[in-house]
Amino acid sequence: MSTPQPPEGSEPSNPYVGSPNPYGSPNPYGVIPSQPSQPGGYQVPPYQPVGAYPGSYSGQQPGHHPGQQPVFVQASRPGTIPLRPLTLSDLLEGIFATLRRNPGAVLGISAVAAVAQAAVYMVGIYALFSTLGENMMTPGMDDPSDEQIFDLLATMATWGGTSFGGMMVLSVFFTLLAQAVLGIVAVRSAVGVKTTFGQTLRLMRGSWGKLLLFMLLLAVITTVIMAIFVGLIVWAVFSWQDASFGVAIVTILLFGFATFMIGIWLGIKFCLTTTLIGVEQIGPLRAMGRSWRLTGGAWWRTFGIVLLVTLILGIVTSVITTPLSMISVMFLDENASAEEMVQQTALLTAIQTGVSIFVSMFAQCLISILYGLFYVDYRMRREGFDRELLNIATSVGAETDDRFSTRLNAQTLDSAADDLVPGRPRS
Repeated sequence: MSTPQPPEGSEPSNPYVGSPNPYGSPNPYGVIPSQPSQPGGYQVPPYQPVGAYPGSYSGQQPGHHPGQQPVFVQASRPGTIPLRPLTLSDLLEGIFATLRRNPGAVLGISAVAAVAQAAVYMVGIYALFSTLGENMMTPGMDDPSDEQIFDLLATMATWGGTSFGGMMVLSVFFTLLAQAVLGIVAVRSAVGVKTTFGQTLRLMRGSWGKLLLFMLLLAVITTVIMAIFVGLIVWAVFSWQDASFGVAIVTILLFGFATFMIGIWLGIKFCLTTTLIGVEQIGPLRAMGRSWRLTGGAWWRTFGIVLLVTLILGIVTSVITTPLSMISVMFLDENASAEEMVQQTALLTAIQTGVSIFVSMFAQCLISILYGLFYVDYRMRREGFDRELLNIATSVGAETDDRFSTRLNAQTLDSAADDLVPGRPRS
């Protein structure tokens, strides 16, 4: 689709360069583009902030005065969400609207993450059950000695711990990657631009190193916390006959509780960090500080919505995976030998685990989209991001979206929008 040309006699306008931020303060994340003239196209309504947005915090929008009643206006919807501060229903609808518009990107990330995690886990499980099968066929296992029992437990701990640990490392990696990548998808969808799986990886150029640096920072923090926890456990073990044993146990409980509560609080305050790394391509420390500011005054709202969505997706995941684990038992051959029984159990466990990992990762991808919508929401509330999104939607030729439409928007066929990431600083 070609970009509409300005009328004769007028200066050609760059859709990404225009007037400064209408709120009066410089915007380091990109200037507000001026509205191009597009007869018959998607028209941006005049922006008149005469009152507080519905659901916004007092004093955060220009034009709000004490005692003034909020003005409810019809919001533009060029993409998956209305361009105004979002309600709970807007966020929930926006998650599935983004999935509907970008199935390749969302399912692609889910599939890659699930395959990588399942491969590591299946290798470990196969090695574990194969070793168990061989040990069970060893002579003397009907009445095993202490040494044989120790070897068997050591084998189970080695392979089980290796497979589980490897899967957990990959899970954290792909969870953070999904938040960064799907944040880009959510922001592009807000202006009606579709994103393919290949585009998501290409648009992450410039963010990979920053994302890995943030993962390294999390690994260091986690290692320090675990080292303290292990040290407290060692203290309790060596003092179990001393008077300090009770103090050690109380210290462990208090440390665990404090770590858990502080972790939840900081997790919400920094929940937009990876989204900011992906969208705005800023460093991890700067992204953490920016996430802290964007979520300021909205901790309970963010926590409540994340908890609600997590519970809903957790219930759906359990509904899918629980019957699978119950049905898999029916495929075991009761007349099989011990070695064959171990092999069958290993195969069924691998299949069941693979499906569970994919479903869980898909649910995590939906939560990652939620974080992307939070990013758009809080920037609209605090930085007038809706104005920039409206002008960008105009520049790419978006039309008002039917919330249940399955059509392709015109701009999805326009290569000019291939590298567009609203909110990303433009050089």
